[in-house]
Amino acid sequence: SVYGHHQFTPWLGSEITYNIGPIRYKGQSAWSGSLLIQPNTEMPLLRVGIIQPTIGMKNDDHTMLNRQIAADWLSDEFLTPYSQMTLIAPNFATPGLEIGYESLHWLSIHAGVFSNSSLNENAVTFDKEAKLAYSARLVFWPRFFDNALNSYIGASLLRNGNVSIQQFMLGLGLTDQLSLTMEATNADTYHDRSISPVGVVGKPANSRSVSGEILYQAKSWLFPYVRTEYGELKLDVTEETTIIRQFILGAQIFVLPNMEIRPEYRI
Repeated sequence: SVYGHHQFTPWLGSEITYNIGPIRYKGQSAWSGSLLIQPNTEMPLLRVGIIQPTIGMKNDDHTMLNRQIAADWLSDEFLTPYSQMTLIAPNFATPGLEIGYESLHWLSIHAGVFSNSSLNENAVTFDKEAKLAYSARLVFWPRFFDNALNSYIGASLLRNGNVSIQQFMLGLGLTDQLSLTMEATNADTYHDRSISPVGVVGKPANSRSVSGEILYQAKSWLFPYVRTEYGELKLDVTEETTIIRQFILGAQIFVLPNMEIRPEYRI
């Protein structure tokens, strides 16, 4: 993705992101852009445009299970389309507006209302009865010992009619040394084994995932990490359950400023 920002006046800015790669997931957006309106830094910020709702922790690794479904139980004729289906697509964006408040160092609050058109492209988050989608996130950022010890704890909600995605976040870190992050997702979905939303018959299911990661700053340019993940998908009607466990060894290697290589070994 290529990202750009321009500040027209002290209170009006704009931002745009464009994905130069192919569209691979249902509900994924090729681009996003918005106007940023904030009269001064002590007041809330209003974002209006084609935007991604502020939910959970936005990781730059879309292989994590927190925004996926555990769907390997599907039969062969459905496995291929579901392998390109996520709970929330990478680069998901939709028309909407969002208000965010981050003037306090220890608190951030976001709430928004959006078109559900992108969500309804995905059979997992599809709800033909809903007209709009809503989101909210609340995060506390306590710091201790002159900012040597940092932490965060928070929760978010994305709702599209009968479909809801709740996420819970927790983090703890020693500045420039070590960090521990955890995230859990619980989603009440309304999907069936369908290739597209046209075939959805409204069978409820529940998707859960938990991830934990420890990252260490070995050098200013080298960050090895280890991550463990658990994902579960359960159909309410048949009680079929699929469980996926992942264990990842990896590193963030910054060969140049703003240029990163990320090797991973996944089990």
